[in-house]
Amino acid sequence: MEQQSTVLQPLTFTVHLELPDSELAFAARRGESVLAGARRHGIVLPSRCEQGWCTTCAARVLSGELDHSAAARYYESDREAGFALICAASARSPLRLRTHAAAELRDHRRRCGLPAPRG
Repeated sequence: MEQQSTVLQPLTFTVHLELPDSELAFAARRGESVLAGARRHGIVLPSRCEQGWCTTCAARVLSGELDHSAAARYYESDREAGFALICAASARSPLRLRTHAAAELRDHRRRCGLPAPRG
């Protein structure tokens, strides 16, 4: 009889945040947006639409992988440039993010000819 190997997925991923004046870490649940996980731990981060549309929640991805499938407006060029919309993105691995990157993302999108809401 052939045995099948089962790969268990972690229930949480550690998310390290580099804020403008401090650094924090918390455990984000699998499938939970990074923003929701941060809130669950009492961490307040910029956000507005919470649909991955307005860019207010933008962060720089310093390491790790995210799932942006729930984002209303996230582009391949955003990913390639190292940006995340944490209101709609969930962790696929441990993460290190630099928050408060909305202005940087808007500048990037303008250079690429993509929609760049004021956030």
